[in-house]
Amino acid sequence: MISNIKPTIKKKMIAELTKRYGIPKSAFKKFAFVESEHYIYACSKSMDRDMAAKLNPDRIGLKAVNKDGFMIETDFAQLLDEYITKNVLQVDSETAKQFVQGFVINDADFSKLEQGQVIVKYGDYVLGRGYYNGKRVVCHIATARRLKKIEI
Repeated sequence: MISNIKPTIKKKMIAELTKRYGIPKSAFKKFAFVESEHYIYACSKSMDRDMAAKLNPDRIGLKAVNKDGFMIETDFAQLLDEYITKNVLQVDSETAKQFVQGFVINDADFSKLEQGQVIVKYGDYVLGRGYYNGKRVVCHIATARRLKKIEI
């Protein structure tokens, strides 16, 4: 069931994403948020929230955050990419190809990462979310969204 987001949940979500990724609080002002049991969805601010709460979330907005630890979803990270300044791993083209196929990143400059959820980027483009365990980054792109074959 979808409902309007509780102010305490929204405040905690914004605080967590600001702390983890350096996203300024002002970046969230252009979105309205609704929640289900496990996810928070971002919607257009012009949408009436009471109406949004009654609709199928796949039709009103995108899955923004998993409420279990406030893990940012790739689509939402791509919308906020210009604001993300912390816990970003920049990769080269070969590593980018491997990451979007689901491979672990073992060899990169991890010096600016904190252990936990990170954003993996190639140039200015957010590829997805990963988990940095202090030694490597494990791909957290959903299996169904991973690329099977890359030809260039």
